[in-house]
Amino acid sequence: MLNSGFVNIVPPSISLQFLKRRGFDAGTLEIQGTFVVVAVVSGDVVRVEFFLDEQLVLNDTEAPFQWELNTADYELGPHAFEGIAYNDQGESAETSVTRLFVAGPPIWFLGIIAAIALGSLLLVVVGSFYQLGSKRKSKKVDQQ
Repeated sequence: MLNSGFVNIVPPSISLQFLKRRGFDAGTLEIQGTFVVVAVVSGDVVRVEFFLDEQLVLNDTEAPFQWELNTADYELGPHAFEGIAYNDQGESAETSVTRLFVAGPPIWFLGIIAAIALGSLLLVVVGSFYQLGSKRKSKKVDQQ
């Protein structure tokens, strides 16, 4: 923070967050589907520019500062996101992140999902047999 007489001059701040709407994001840099890129900014920001691969895609002048994108609209592979925040004094701050656009979840992720589904199915089947066996034992005891 700079002190200029009685006025404190604080430059704006910005960070980018990716919110999944529909698609894949396992907490890694790999994403696929529809996402909202949200600029988390300081309170004095009046405008945010969003860039993808050094191309301006949105000049947002209203909070919340965000941009929705679908990775299917772009080539697979790494992509650079940049956000530049401006305050009303013309000062700016910028941030950049890279994400890897993929065609879908990687095979290891699908394997985990399949294992969870198979395990759940197995629990249901075993539980059903257990209940059936308990009912048969109960009937035998009642008949005696």
